[in-house]
Amino acid sequence: METGKNEAALAELKALYDVNRKDRDARTHLVSAYLRLGRAADAKSVLADALKRNSKDTDALLQRSEIHLLEGKYDEAQADVAGVLRFRPDSPEAHMLMARVYRARGADESARQELAESVRLNPKFLPARIELAHAYTLANQPQAAIDLLDASSPEDQKTLAVITERNAALYAMGDNTAMQAGVDKGLAIARTPELLLQDGLLKLRLGDLKAGRAPLEDVLKQKPQEWRALEALALSYAAEKKIPEATKLVREHAAKMPQSPTAQQFLATWLMRTGDADGARAAYQNARSLSTDPTLIDFQLAELDLREGKLDSARTGLLALLARQPGNLALLLDLGQTEFRAGHTPQAVSYYEQAVEKAPKNIQALNNLAYLLADTGKDPDRALALAQQVKELAPNDMTIDDTIGWAYYKKGLFQSAVEYLSLNKGATARSKCHLAMAYIKIGSRARAQELLGAAVKEDPSLPEVRNVLALLASPSR
Repeated sequence: METGKNEAALAELKALYDVNRKDRDARTHLVSAYLRLGRAADAKSVLADALKRNSKDTDALLQRSEIHLLEGKYDEAQADVAGVLRFRPDSPEAHMLMARVYRARGADESARQELAESVRLNPKFLPARIELAHAYTLANQPQAAIDLLDASSPEDQKTLAVITERNAALYAMGDNTAMQAGVDKGLAIARTPELLLQDGLLKLRLGDLKAGRAPLEDVLKQKPQEWRALEALALSYAAEKKIPEATKLVREHAAKMPQSPTAQQFLATWLMRTGDADGARAAYQNARSLSTDPTLIDFQLAELDLREGKLDSARTGLLALLARQPGNLALLLDLGQTEFRAGHTPQAVSYYEQAVEKAPKNIQALNNLAYLLADTGKDPDRALALAQQVKELAPNDMTIDDTIGWAYYKKGLFQSAVEYLSLNKGATARSKCHLAMAYIKIGSRARAQELLGAAVKEDPSLPEVRNVLALLASPSR
């Protein structure tokens, strides 16, 4: 397999498994090989045969859950892992896989809890320790990531995996000096694409664009489909206001892989980012024609429709995907946004309720549901409770202050509304209007007029602008 002789490798692995179908190690290697070569159907067939003979085969359940996870079948993946945990509650591998299911659902805190349990059960289980460190970094807790990695064994701390993940945490902390030392330490062992990427990103952060491009170009030579490196390289030209050069770079790199759907997807994402919606749509369509599984691309096309305000088309695409992936969190969130923008508030609330049911600690779902419950006046008490729950999960997110303030406004607690809305007064035209309305209610009409003027400059068609004008026109009390 490592020398590229894939068919010969499969033949050997299949022969080993056929000799003794009770040999779980042989089966595990065979399934892994099928998955590595993109033959998921063959992998599932082997596992189905094993589970038919023994429905409590935990190794087979774990591998099948991984396949379900890759296919976006989160309910099935969770059911399989839960089955393993019933038989083997002390399995660190099962807890790590459950964490991946939770993360796919957007339940990041639950994912971190499962990873922490995996590490507790087996402190030497390095994959779980690294995943937990990565989760801490993504949750803006890089010091926790570093502490966790530094608590690993001295031997593990010398591995490239730990060095690389520690560098990522240092990058998030902004400790450039320590990160450079870590990058140099890793590169002295091996010039891996990940370390070269970190080296390039650090140099770009320090303002040395020319020096940063060299390791990024090396990454793409080793790993042409490392899109983070291509993105960073393109952004280095964008930083010099050379957008045409950046786009040319992306197009030329994608052209080197004419049969790669992911290359066309990256091109589409870049074109959408630079304002070329038509070019992005064409690239997505190209990617779709090349892909054997267009699910993700259909989702990206639906999101492009949503971004362009083509709400009917976005809804049609998202509903078709939801029929194939019931309960998919990203789809529920986008459908909620689609219906909100279409003015269909009850439908939007329904989708956000479903999202919260699937992922009770998802910040976006909770905050959007809280806002709509407050905005409609349907249940301001629950709206406030949900928003305060989100505030505990994301204490530094000022958009949540707007939701809390608006819930207070709808409850008639205008001074409390001003206190929270003032924390988010400069974020959006809508938040400025909310604050203006609260100021009117406490008698600060001049301050409200200042905020209204700022909001009108940003978005004069906003419905909230009309609401502020109506309040200003009403008699003072």
